[in-house]
Amino acid sequence: MVTASGQLYGFGYNGGGQLGAPADEGANPVPKQITLPGAIGGVTDAAAGAFDSLAITHDAQLYAFGTDSLATSAPAEVTLPDSPGFPLEAVAGDHHSLIVTSQGQL
Repeated sequence: MVTASGQLYGFGYNGGGQLGAPADEGANPVPKQITLPGAIGGVTDAAAGAFDSLAITHDAQLYAFGTDSLATSAPAEVTLPDSPGFPLEAVAGDHHSLIVTSQGQL
C-alpha cells in the first residue's frame, strides 16, 4: 500500500521476503513501513506478487525485493538494461514481474 505522501507499507505473508524484511521474520498482520535504501522521493507505484514486490519512486528508481526478485528480501535498486525510458508502472504476478517505461516499453 502506498500512502498519499509516498510511504510504502506492507503486511501479510512474508515467506519470500516480499515485505522487505527477512523471510524468517514471518507474517506481519499489521502494516509496517518498508524502507527503500537510497530512495529519492516517495513511492509512486508498487506491485506485489506471490513471493516478490516492486516499488517505483518519484525519481524513477525501481526497487525489487523477495524470493522471485532480482534482489534478496532486502529492497535493492534495479536498473533496466538498455531502456530509453524510466520505470513508470510495475505489475507482479505469481512468478513474474513487468515494468512499463515512460517510452511505452514493457
